Amino acid sequence: MQHVRRAVACVIVFAAALAGLASYPNFKGDESNRPSRDKTGPKASAPAVGFVEAIKESIVGGASAFPGAVVRQARVNQIRGIDVSHYQGRIDWERVARSGHHFVIAKATEGRTYIDRRYLRNKSQAEANQMAFGAYHFARPDRGPFDAVREANHFLDVARLEPGNVIPVLDLESSGGLSHRQLTRWILQWLRRVRDRLGVRPMIYTSSLGWAERTGDTTAVVNAGFDTLWVAHWGVRRPSLPAGEWGGHGWSIWQQSECGSVPGIRGCVDVNLTDSLSELVITVPDTTPPSARVTRPDGFTSPAIVSFDETVGGITPRNVDVRASRFVRQPSIRLDCLTGVGSYVGCSSGDVRRVVITPRRSLVPGEHYRIVVNPATAVHRVTDRAGNPTPSVVRAFVAPTELEQGSTAITYRRPGAWTVLPAREGRNGRVAGSDVNGARADVRFRGTGAVWTTVTGPNHGLAAIWIDGRLERVVDTYFPRRVDGVRHRVTGLSPGVHTIRIEVLGRSDPRATGRVVSVDALSVVPPAPATG
Repeated sequence: MQHVRRAVACVIVFAAALAGLASYPNFKGDESNRPSRDKTGPKASAPAVGFVEAIKESIVGGASAFPGAVVRQARVNQIRGIDVSHYQGRIDWERVARSGHHFVIAKATEGRTYIDRRYLRNKSQAEANQMAFGAYHFARPDRGPFDAVREANHFLDVARLEPGNVIPVLDLESSGGLSHRQLTRWILQWLRRVRDRLGVRPMIYTSSLGWAERTGDTTAVVNAGFDTLWVAHWGVRRPSLPAGEWGGHGWSIWQQSECGSVPGIRGCVDVNLTDSLSELVITVPDTTPPSARVTRPDGFTSPAIVSFDETVGGITPRNVDVRASRFVRQPSIRLDCLTGVGSYVGCSSGDVRRVVITPRRSLVPGEHYRIVVNPATAVHRVTDRAGNPTPSVVRAFVAPTELEQGSTAITYRRPGAWTVLPAREGRNGRVAGSDVNGARADVRFRGTGAVWTTVTGPNHGLAAIWIDGRLERVVDTYFPRRVDGVRHRVTGLSPGVHTIRIEVLGRSDPRATGRVVSVDALSVVPPAPATG
């Protein structure tokens, strides 16, 4: 008799598995792109978190072959809730609230465009009956550019979550054909996009088997700080958890069954437990200001970068700027603003994570500059979505003091008269040379001196060194054989801004075969540090 009962149980389980497979096409997680028809909530359209998967997990856990038939009673300190979609039809939310269920998570969106037709009604009526309300997004990952960001934007635009709502949910039941690594990257992009826009960290809905199948049981998501898990495991006394017990954090919501009976809802509905709602609710409006991190430029026209730790907006050249001392002309800059995934966006929008500040003309070598964010004089300030202004930031830097012949900080007068020549020991294997009388190379700098590195040789001639419009000296760059890396120094200048000019004067020695003057490099001598 015992063998007969076991045989019957096996037949029942096998039949249930076949029924589950028939209910969920494309069983291995590569579902079609049509909107899922959630039979009882998030997991119904994806079999690996659906009936067959729950049977497998429940058998492993020692539960009934029919997980919906077992619903563990909530302990005194646990809170009951449900999740719904349009499949539940019209819901009597007053009766649901009276039944002792205190929270609900409703389907809002799927993919990039689908909207659950009953979402807004469910949201308004559940909230009207004092239920904690949340929303989930059914993910449809693909390889399209910025797909995760687009799905996240679609969800947030529809869900309209606010303080007091349950934190947002990513319902992951499809891999979209992505590899474990690709899907993990997609998940993190979605989660970070929602975090950046809403200011809270979303939770993940999955099962242990589903997570292992689609992501390889990665811990990268929980290690990135997304430590809130909504786990699906039906009909067991204790759910199994993915990713090393979700990084040791455990579950925050446990979906116990896909077929609970709740007053006010016809037919089956997903039932859930949580130990604490307070940890799952979007708290009071964000009062934490965004912080800015500044990366200095490494060249004369290379950009500075300002990165924010959350999405900000309202950026203008008056509140994000590069400023110089009063001794030089203030730099003209161009601002380019990017989102968290690197796409360009309007700086005044509220979607900026990074600002690229590019000088329109070369910085002055040796000059002291400041990158400022939200200076006290700014009328309009950089703020996050909650209106919190970024604290004022001032990051000082000194423009480079080493210039190669091709530097944008060198102005070649009569530029057509200058030619790039090879150099045996030049800074970058080249020097700029001219044999046209009157051709000049000018550099404006801040310091107490400058060093001109040049070349001497049989075809080289006379050059004049001018400082601030006054002739400093004339040098002869002729030599019977070529010598690279010859330096001429001008020092002892007063601290401040000066201009050095190298001018071609012509042939000197009658043995010279030419009158070339070369510029390999120029170096600025900075002021000596002040002593106490």
